[in-house]
Amino acid sequence: MKRLYFTLCFLLTLSGFTSLQAQSDCLALKVEHTTATAGETVCADVMVENFTSMLGMQFSMRWDPQVLSVTGVNNMNLSDLSQTNFSFPATAPQYPDRLRVVWFDQSTNSVDVPDNTVIFSVCFDVVGEVGTSSPILFDDTPTDIEFAARIGGEIDTKAARLHSGSVSVGFPAPVVPQIDIESCPVADVCSEVPPPGLSPIVSMGTPPYNYAWTGPNLFSSSELEISELVPGNYLLQVQDANLATSSVLFHVNDQSHTKLVFSDVLVNHPNDCQENSDGSISFTMRNGSGSYSYSWNDGSESRDRSGLGGGIYTVTATDMLLGCSVVRSFTLVPENDDQLFQFADITDVSCGTTNTGAIRLVIGGEFEGTTVSWNTGATGPEITGLATGNYSATVTNSGGCTFEWSGKVEVSDEVEFTGEVGYTDCEQSSGFINLNMPGDPSDFTYAWSTGEQTQNLSGLSFGAYRVTVTNTASGCTGYRHFYIKDEAFLTGSNWECTVVDEQTVFAKVYTVVWGGGTPPYTFNWSNGDSMTDELIGFTTISLPGTVIVTITDSKGCVTVAEPVTPDCTGGSESSFSTASSYNCIEDENGQQSQAEITYRVWNGGTPPYTFAWSNGLTETADQQSTIIAPADAIQSYTVTVTDQFGQTHISKKIIPVCQIDGTPLHMDIGDATVDAPGESVCVPITVENFTGIAGLQFTISWDPSQLVIDDITSDLLPNFGTHNYNLGNYASGNYPGTATFSWIDVNTQGVDLPDNSPMLEVCFTSIGDAPQTEVILSNHPTIIEASTITSQVIPVVTSGGTISIQNGISKNVWPGDTDNNGLVDHFDLLNIGLAFGENGYPRPDGNLNWEAQFGVPWNQQTPNTQTDYRHIDTDGNGTINAIDTLALALNYRLFNENWDGEDGYTQRETLPESARTTGTPIFVDTYAVQEGDMPVFNILLGDEASSESTVYGLAFSINYDPLAIVPGSLQLSFDNSWIGQEEQDMLTFYRVDTQAHRIHVAMTRTDGVDITGKGAIAQLLVTIEDVIFRSDNYDIPISIENARLITAAEEAVPVAERSSVITVSTTGTIDPALDQQIRVYPVPARDVLFLKTPQIHIESIELYDLEGRRLQRWTGSPDRLPLTDLPQGTYALRLITAQGVAVRRVVLLH
Repeated sequence: MKRLYFTLCFLLTLSGFTSLQAQSDCLALKVEHTTATAGETVCADVMVENFTSMLGMQFSMRWDPQVLSVTGVNNMNLSDLSQTNFSFPATAPQYPDRLRVVWFDQSTNSVDVPDNTVIFSVCFDVVGEVGTSSPILFDDTPTDIEFAARIGGEIDTKAARLHSGSVSVGFPAPVVPQIDIESCPVADVCSEVPPPGLSPIVSMGTPPYNYAWTGPNLFSSSELEISELVPGNYLLQVQDANLATSSVLFHVNDQSHTKLVFSDVLVNHPNDCQENSDGSISFTMRNGSGSYSYSWNDGSESRDRSGLGGGIYTVTATDMLLGCSVVRSFTLVPENDDQLFQFADITDVSCGTTNTGAIRLVIGGEFEGTTVSWNTGATGPEITGLATGNYSATVTNSGGCTFEWSGKVEVSDEVEFTGEVGYTDCEQSSGFINLNMPGDPSDFTYAWSTGEQTQNLSGLSFGAYRVTVTNTASGCTGYRHFYIKDEAFLTGSNWECTVVDEQTVFAKVYTVVWGGGTPPYTFNWSNGDSMTDELIGFTTISLPGTVIVTITDSKGCVTVAEPVTPDCTGGSESSFSTASSYNCIEDENGQQSQAEITYRVWNGGTPPYTFAWSNGLTETADQQSTIIAPADAIQSYTVTVTDQFGQTHISKKIIPVCQIDGTPLHMDIGDATVDAPGESVCVPITVENFTGIAGLQFTISWDPSQLVIDDITSDLLPNFGTHNYNLGNYASGNYPGTATFSWIDVNTQGVDLPDNSPMLEVCFTSIGDAPQTEVILSNHPTIIEASTITSQVIPVVTSGGTISIQNGISKNVWPGDTDNNGLVDHFDLLNIGLAFGENGYPRPDGNLNWEAQFGVPWNQQTPNTQTDYRHIDTDGNGTINAIDTLALALNYRLFNENWDGEDGYTQRETLPESARTTGTPIFVDTYAVQEGDMPVFNILLGDEASSESTVYGLAFSINYDPLAIVPGSLQLSFDNSWIGQEEQDMLTFYRVDTQAHRIHVAMTRTDGVDITGKGAIAQLLVTIEDVIFRSDNYDIPISIENARLITAAEEAVPVAERSSVITVSTTGTIDPALDQQIRVYPVPARDVLFLKTPQIHIESIELYDLEGRRLQRWTGSPDRLPLTDLPQGTYALRLITAQGVAVRRVVLLH
């Protein structure tokens, strides 16, 4: 089962197909043979034959990197084929000689291309010397070969022949043998009919020819024709009398993947509330012979199951006539009481009304079959029209689980109301606010911050709006703020991963509209899916892949969200790094009848692991499991590994090659030591009894969290090159921590090596924090096997080696402290901008917790302060991107108490103090306001009198007087900043420090390019207290401090920090002497605050924290306020009188 087949079946929702045993017209891809001079750029054409009804293809191409260096792809002549279909070595540096190609017809109508059409050309810089040459070959690493087509109205995989080409440097391209074939065979492993073989036709060149075949399961042959094919790739190399060589890779497709299908699946989860194991699983099988056997991981052999508790149940269904098998797992999750209820949303009775209360219960789990019964007789999760009083409800689900809830509806001291915010069309100034009032809207008066006195507003533009409503009968009041966002949509995307097998991964992509437009929204995806929803749209794509969604709201407003390219490597089966090995064991008769087989989990999942072997043994261990089992070089074993949270991994087949004749070949990996993480080291693989060896293959395995492989070299093996090994892609999860090795003696003479000689040298970079880590020879994914010149397979004995760290490790990465100064603050955003998009070594067990963590040096530093990028990769995933800003929010203002380095502010400041007054001005551009206003002030960098500034990143603080500003109302917007656009080329961060009366702000570009300009860089949104107990105008000082402006080269730019004043006009006619009659003391207070207001009648008193949350309320005119239950800090005390509102700042100490 491979990716393209399942992708196309999924897209077209097809079931079944007509099996094709052979094709008279064989699909072919051919690379031309060409010549070039040293230093020039050359392009090799890729042509096709019999490219009919094609739906998709994928493969890899490789070359000799000592001769050619790929520069790109051009001349693309295939629909939907673009640069995004190619992955170059820059995106996978562990494959410097590989080009990955993945294409499918997005219209799913299939594509026909005339014979000899060039579908694309691969271009290279010629880096080799005159006289050298490089083949250009098709390969199945790191991308499996597969071709999909529409045949007879159904989707089918297609066989193919893939002809290699070459580039000769400084001499004419040689005349090489031409290889053709009359028919393309298709292996069908589920059929009783023997599959056809391969019968190539060789011409041109100079006879006689020598033939060398290699294929699946260590297949090799020197005959021209071969038979008894199995699915896989067969490489034929033909060499003529002049030693001219050509090769063709024959892709033999597997049609067994849809023979068996699970159908009519029904899963019932067990009910834990009744303490019963009453779960069940039932299904039927399709597309087989009708005669099946079943093997479950708990030993059952029945098809349908009942009486099951919670857990993972895996069944292997086998067609007893055809021999095909298919595996499927089912997860049963017990239902219990705790899952029934999440929270209750209570709306109190609005002030001045009677029956306006409401309760809404949020139910957990599946709501279908769940009932909610109230003590009022009502049913359903929500009841409305409630008076004050106590209410209770019983929640019961279909399984009999119950939950009892009770709560109280009280009378609010304010008018409770809500509002609907939206747009009438896509034009500017089309926003509206409609108020939903408790009762008759005519019973209320309305006072908007705009001066309007109507219930609803329309024709609104971007900004904040406040309304105060008053019940004309009771005098109760209430107010709300509403925010009309910019018409632009605010969207976010995420995805969930589904793993079919190691080559087939799907991602369900979700895009949410957080703001903008008017719901419902129509989501039109680039893969053809479409849906309408109030909030969220989703689609499913195969990986690797990218999808784009166009969103249209109910008014016809349109936006195109950012492309989404899901990364499912962390959550798929391939996130397990594993290795298998075995040793043959002699019995009392000297026969190697058994093997000690070990399966090891380097990392992935969460230990302990449960190892369920195919021979029935199950055990739990922290890292590895070992069995003793019969070994006859035919019997194979698999093991299913499940971590403690249910994540599973199924091994490849393990075949212990014992009970065979011959002198064992010994291969031993040596030990090595490095001084510290980040250094490189090489270990030898030495051999004994390496006599007459004609072929050898095995897997090198290591812990990818500790080591990264750099290279494999050999001075002893003839014809050794990069084509003999594949370095495992640890970053993408393609067999992480493995390198597969395969070598044959092309001279067919057999090779002898001295005992204890280094056959290979394997080089690594140490990246982990373990004092020691092993390197072993493994059977996974390529089994260990050696053969002699007589094609005899001989025993192999192996031993692993250890790489040690000489001087131990140091943990010096603190997530969020990107400038490595011991403190997390807004300045740390600047380094994320400087390093944005860079990749390096992931941190072992990296997380966002504020603790010292080990990180390997990336050997990339910020230009000026020379901070290593490992500190900037805050989440430790090996990539610096916007997600790394999360650590700043989580760990803001946390300090490393063991920090003994230079003070952070001193470290990063490189300008004299005079630069703070002579540089580009930065200030808040204020204007006069009135009480109750919600102004929006521009924050300017540069003014009309100053020249334009060159900027990459900027951090600063705003110092403000909180007394006349509504607590919790301070906000920043970066929508109109000339420095950049959020979610495109700019990151932003701000934090309001209410205790210090400051807003800490940072913004940085992410594209590595400075920008020049002046003007507004952000907007400051505030709300002025609506009534202040004063009779004259007053000023609110506001200033910029601690500003740091840098370029992309991290050069500091002078900034002049300026102060501003917000002048507030009062509208009352209050005697100033009255203000002096309100005494609040002592300040600071401890447990009690005293009041003296002899000439003023206090109606009520409210205490707020500086985030805007009301903490306590008193009515009447108390002379003392108990504060014993409050933590120490600064608070705002609002005293409401008939003449107005007085505000006092209160400091509480204990």
